[in-house]
Amino acid sequence: MTRQRLSRLILLGGLLMALGYVLLFLFVVSRRILYPYEVEWVEDAVLLMVKRILAGEPLYTAPSLDYIPLIYPPLYMYAGAGVALLTGPTFFALRLLSLVSTILTMALLAYWLYKETGDWLPPLVAVGFYAGAYRLNGTWYDVGRVDAFNLWWIFLGFYLLRCPSRPSRVIGAAMAFLLAFWTKQTTLFVLFPLLAYTAFEGLIRRRRSYFHFLVAFLVPLALTFAIGWVWTQGWLGYYLFVIPSRFPLVPFQVWHFWKDEVLGYTGLAFAGLVLYLWWEGVEGRWKNVLFFGVMFLGLVGNAWSARSHAGSYTNDLMPVHLAMALGWGLFLGRVRSQWAARLPAVEGGLALVILLQMIALLYNPFLVVPPPQNMAAGQKVIARIAQIQGDVFVPYHPYLAEATGKRVFAHMAGITDVLRADPNGWGKRLRADLEQAIREKRFAGIVLEQRRVVFYDEKLDRLVEEVYGPPEVLFRDNVTFRMVTGWRIRPERVYER
Repeated sequence: MTRQRLSRLILLGGLLMALGYVLLFLFVVSRRILYPYEVEWVEDAVLLMVKRILAGEPLYTAPSLDYIPLIYPPLYMYAGAGVALLTGPTFFALRLLSLVSTILTMALLAYWLYKETGDWLPPLVAVGFYAGAYRLNGTWYDVGRVDAFNLWWIFLGFYLLRCPSRPSRVIGAAMAFLLAFWTKQTTLFVLFPLLAYTAFEGLIRRRRSYFHFLVAFLVPLALTFAIGWVWTQGWLGYYLFVIPSRFPLVPFQVWHFWKDEVLGYTGLAFAGLVLYLWWEGVEGRWKNVLFFGVMFLGLVGNAWSARSHAGSYTNDLMPVHLAMALGWGLFLGRVRSQWAARLPAVEGGLALVILLQMIALLYNPFLVVPPPQNMAAGQKVIARIAQIQGDVFVPYHPYLAEATGKRVFAHMAGITDVLRADPNGWGKRLRADLEQAIREKRFAGIVLEQRRVVFYDEKLDRLVEEVYGPPEVLFRDNVTFRMVTGWRIRPERVYER
C-alpha cells in the first residue's frame, strides 16, 4: 500500500468518525427529547419559571419557600414559554428550543468555515468535533437549560461582526449579543475583550461601523437593564449579579480546566486553534489575528471563569469546545490550501491528527439516555406522592408533586443558591423558615434524595429524620431513575407525617 493511499484511508476513517458523532448525537436526542421526566435535575426549575410566565406571575421576587428563581436572565424562559404555547409546558418544549439552537450553531459553524476556507473538509471535521464533544460538556446540547440558546446568539453575533461593512450586520451583531446577555449573564466575559476591541477600532482608528456597534449594543443594554431593575424592584440584580458574585473560587478547577478538560481530550484541536493565530500573525494578517483572537479569548475565558467557581458543571465547557471547533477548522483549511497538496507527508500527518482527535472523543451513548425502567419508576414515585394526604415537599423535583395536583414549593437549586451565597441576609431568613416548617410538620411528606445527598447540610438532613422518623426507601438498586447528566441524583427517601 502506498503512503498516499494510506493517508487517504486514515483521513477517511477520521471523516467517518466525524459524521458518526453527528449521527450519535441525533440518536441520543431521539431517546431523550420526549422523555417525560428530567434528564438533568435543574430542568424542572427552568420549567417552573416558564409556567410562571404562562400564568402571568412575576419571575424575580423575594426568596421564599414557595418560590425562588434561578440566577439567570429571563430570555430563555420567555422563549421556552413561547414554544410551550405550541407544545404544552413540558420538558419537551425546553429541549426542543435547546436542540434547535444547537443545530443552528452547527449549521453556522459549517457555513462560516466553508466561506473562510473554500474547502468542504474543515466544516465536516469541525462539526464532527463539536458533535463529538457532546459527552465532554455534559451532553448539554439538548438539555432544557440556557446554555445552547445562549451560545447560538454569541456565535451569530461574532459571525455578523466578522465583516461589519453593512449597517444591518452591525445592528444584527449588537442585537445578537444583547439577546445572549439576556439569556446568560456570563456573556459579559465574552463581551469584555470584544468591547475593548470594538472601542479601539471605533474610537481610536475611527472605523464608524465598530462605533455604531458599541452604541447599538450598550444603549439598549442599559435601557433594558434599567427597565428590568425597576420592574422587579431590584430583584433582577440580586439574582443576576449579587448571588453569583458570592460563589467562591475553586483553586483545583483553575488548573483542572487546562490540564484535563482542555488539553486532556481536546488538546489537538486546541493546538490547531493556537497555531492558526500564530500562523496568521507570522504572515501579517493582523486583522484575522485580532478578530479571532478576541473571539477565542472571550469564549475560552468565559468557560475558564465559569469552571473556576463553585456550582459549575461541564456544560460550561461548551464555549471553549465551539472555539476549538472553529479554530481547528480554520487551521485545517490553511494547511490544506498551502501545504497538503504539495507535501504528501503533511497530508498524511494531517489525516492522522484528525483521526486521533476523533478517537479521543469516543463515548458510550447508552450511558446518557434514560434506561427503559425509568418510565415505570417515575410513575411509582408519582403514585407514592399522591398517596400522602396533604402538601408534599419535593425540593429537588417539584414537578413530581405538581403531577399529583399538589402544591409546588421552591426548587432546591434556588434554595441552595440563596443559602450558600447570602447566608447572613435572605439565606438566614430562608433557613429559619425551612427549619420551622420542618419542626412544625407543615409538610405532610418530604421526598429527598439518596442518603449520601444530604438535604443541603447534615443538620437539616438530621432534622428531617428527627421530626418525621425513618424514611421509606423507594429504590434499592443504584441505577433506576437517576439523572443521566449533571448531578446523578434521584428521589429515594420518603418521609411522611
